[in-house]
Amino acid sequence: MERYSENPLVTVIVPVYKVEKYLRRCIESIIGQTYQKLEIILVDDGSPDRCGDICEEYAGKDDRIRVFHQKNAGQAAARNLGMDVAQGEWFSFIDSDDFICDHFIERMVGYGITYHADIVSCRWKTGTEETIASPVTSPAEVKVRTYSGRECYLKYFTSKKLPALENMCIKLFRAELFRDLRLIPGRTFEDMAIMHYLFDRAEKVVFADEQLYYYYQSPGSTVRGKFTIRKLNAIKNYEERLDYFYKIGGKALWGRALQQYQDTLFRYYYLLERDCRNSKKVGKAQKILLGKIRRNDLQLRQQSNISLCVKVFSWIGTFCPYFAGCVSEKLIDIRFWRK
Repeated sequence: MERYSENPLVTVIVPVYKVEKYLRRCIESIIGQTYQKLEIILVDDGSPDRCGDICEEYAGKDDRIRVFHQKNAGQAAARNLGMDVAQGEWFSFIDSDDFICDHFIERMVGYGITYHADIVSCRWKTGTEETIASPVTSPAEVKVRTYSGRECYLKYFTSKKLPALENMCIKLFRAELFRDLRLIPGRTFEDMAIMHYLFDRAEKVVFADEQLYYYYQSPGSTVRGKFTIRKLNAIKNYEERLDYFYKIGGKALWGRALQQYQDTLFRYYYLLERDCRNSKKVGKAQKILLGKIRRNDLQLRQQSNISLCVKVFSWIGTFCPYFAGCVSEKLIDIRFWRK
């Protein structure tokens, strides 16, 4: 088989849980793709509503759809099951309460073949509309950037050019990247826990500057929601990524990743106080965070590629972590720690 065949089979993996209201819209957007050579895997993750029945209904209408039912084990486990049974050359991961533009797969596959890429990423749209418009520009008119896998992370840490680098849903992956690699069940932000491995394996990554994926927000919902103590287990993602960058010898990457990690710890310290102050576990959690913040600060101040402004902010944060976290949370969209 050629490495980049002209008409590859694309496996679309959809974990399904308690989305009865939105599931039909998601599935319809997939089966209505202009690119037809699809394998659609719907994984019913023990959903207590009618999601399982809806999945079976669509499987009876479209022979490209395969349905698997499992006891509730979380999104990561559902995606892993999908990958275990997948037969496609490319993988796409769609959340079941979101939907995609009718040209999503066609455009993404086209960019992958044209640029001989291993990962293709696009932009997304957020809102409450029920449909997303088809592209009005041709692929030749879309601004496209290409990078090596490792280069992506350095760009991510130092510019605004690569948004949502660690979001799996707006990407198309060559299936071979996932050999002996799976998501970690139960981990918060499981996308982040695996993405640095995938990018390190990728020889070329393509970013297409067009909105093809729709992140749906039900009216009245908020993007981030309240912070919970459970979300602290996402810290493992940052620490594992730091260890990986250190092992592969990416000194610049390691320093920038440490900088982002420090900023995240500040935010978590603040969010615990803001959203979890009634929990008896907050004091202990903040004490652990402060210990990590102080250790990171010592390492940050030794990095030559980190600006003096960031170093001073980090040092102030060791004495006033709540203040530093409040500033970090308010400026999260500005990404003040980048330069």
